[in-house]
Amino acid sequence: MDDELYLRLLEAEYKFFKYLDDLLVFGIMLFIAGVICVALEKIRPINKDTPFFKKEFKKEIGLVALNTLMFIPLFAALISITLLTVLGKIAPNQMFDQTLSALPLSVQIIFALLCMDLSTYWRHRFTHNYMWPYHSFHHSAEEITWLTALRLHPVDYLTAMLFDTLVTYFLGFSGSGIVAANIIMMAYNYFTHLNLNVVFGKPMRYVFASPHFHRWHHATDKSAYDKNFCGMFSLLDVIFGTYYHPEILPTAYGLTPRDQKEVPEKLIPHILQPIKKDFRKLIRKKN
Repeated sequence: MDDELYLRLLEAEYKFFKYLDDLLVFGIMLFIAGVICVALEKIRPINKDTPFFKKEFKKEIGLVALNTLMFIPLFAALISITLLTVLGKIAPNQMFDQTLSALPLSVQIIFALLCMDLSTYWRHRFTHNYMWPYHSFHHSAEEITWLTALRLHPVDYLTAMLFDTLVTYFLGFSGSGIVAANIIMMAYNYFTHLNLNVVFGKPMRYVFASPHFHRWHHATDKSAYDKNFCGMFSLLDVIFGTYYHPEILPTAYGLTPRDQKEVPEKLIPHILQPIKKDFRKLIRKKN
C-alpha cells in the first residue's frame, strides 16, 4: 500500500474514533444534564401536570438522536471545510486572536458568552423573520421542558452553527475559553427551558433570562410574539426593544391554533413539512 494512502487511512480512522469519543462524551453529558434537569423540575414545576414522558417525548428524543448522529457532524464538516477553503483565504488573520488569548481565562469566558449571545439574539430574530417554517418546529412544543431546548429543525441547527462559527472565527476565539463558554451557554439554554417556577427580581431580570422570562417567548399570547430572543442576557432584549416580562405566567404554549393543527405527529413528516412547503413555492414561481 502507498505510504501516503496509508497515512490518510490512519488519519481517517483517528477522526472516526475521535468522533465516536465525542459522541460518547455528549451522550454522557446529555444523560447527566437530563437527570439534573428532571430533578430540578420536580422541585417547583410551573406546570405540575407535565409528565416526564410528555406527549412529544419520543419525537424530541428522536430529533436529538437524528441531529447528533447525522446532521450536526455533517454540518460541522461542511462548515470546517468552508472556513479552511473560503474564509481562510478571505480573512486569514483573525481580528483579535492574540489579544483574546492574552486575556485571563475568566475574562475570555465572559466576553465569549456576551459575543455568543449577541450572535444568538440576531440569529434568533433572523429565523423568526425569514425562516419561520423551520424555526416553528421549536415553537410547536405545547409542553415546555429542558428537552425543548434541543428541539431544533436540522436547518435551524445549520443556521445556528453558521452564525456562531462565523462570529467566533472572525473575532479569533479559540481554546479553553470558547469551550467553557459553549458548555455554559448549553447549560443555560437547558435552564431557561426548564419546567421550573423561577422568576428573577428587579434589577436582575433586566440582565439575565429566567425560565419565567423565556416562557413568554413560547407563549400563544399575541402580545408576546417576537419577544425575548436572547439565550442568556435579557439585557440584549432590553437594549433592542424586545423585552417582555409580565408578572403572571402564560396560559398556553405553541403555535396559533390553526398552525398547531397542521403539525404532523411523527418526526420525519414534521422535519419534511417546511421543506415540502418551500419546494412547492419554488415550483409555483417557476410556473
